[in-house]
Amino acid sequence: MATGRSKEETAAQLRLNQALTALDRTPSPAHFLDLTVHGVPTAPISINRMKRKLEKWIAGLPDGDRAKEAAPFVYEEHGMSMSLFAFPRHTRERAGRAIGVRHFPLGRVKVYDDIRAALEKKASRYGALDHPYVVAIHTPEFFPDEENVLIALLGTRCVVVRRLPNGTQKADESRNPDGIWYGPSGPRKRGLSAVFVTRNVDPWNFASRNGCLIRNPWAHTALPPIDLGADELNPLDGKFHRVDGETFGSIFALPKDWPGD
Repeated sequence: MATGRSKEETAAQLRLNQALTALDRTPSPAHFLDLTVHGVPTAPISINRMKRKLEKWIAGLPDGDRAKEAAPFVYEEHGMSMSLFAFPRHTRERAGRAIGVRHFPLGRVKVYDDIRAALEKKASRYGALDHPYVVAIHTPEFFPDEENVLIALLGTRCVVVRRLPNGTQKADESRNPDGIWYGPSGPRKRGLSAVFVTRNVDPWNFASRNGCLIRNPWAHTALPPIDLGADELNPLDGKFHRVDGETFGSIFALPKDWPGD
């Protein structure tokens, strides 16, 4: 898991997620809820007490657009505070999850640092192996992309400017030597044959997500061809060549309406 969090921060986030899951499952057939959270709880949230207060607030909400003007639901416990506003549903017969909008605090997202830190711990853990070594890594960030993974593995992007004999300059795209697989002295962590990456997967979107197998161009023991059904990035002639795979829903033959009601 490439979370970028300490054990304490991870535990606090899990406690918050449990509270948010309980909020989202609270019946709210006439209203969507607009959620803002500040801080994370330093101890477990009293889920039943929070839900009782929320249910009472939902029961007292007016119908229609007047709900937007209602006083918010505010709950504070163990250093965490949350506020909920309501707005009307227009299709009540399909009422499902309670939370319709969630606001996140501003922050700088550097997913590749989290991926690099997580892989650094695993890349050489078992020493020299007689077989290919593959690490599967998941990043739960909301804004991940493939480039973040390549930055972590190969280095951050840069531009190298060279002065030619005729006095002109030429700029070429390159990478800084700060990756898991390539450092200041050249190829490194060569015992890591490949990385299998999943990004922002949860039980609700699992069927539509996919994974990507990225092979190390400098591996001591290369990973032989293996059909996982996922995307692949395979090194060839100094570049990575993509092979498109299938979604997890197709690979595991899940129903089209996964996860269903």
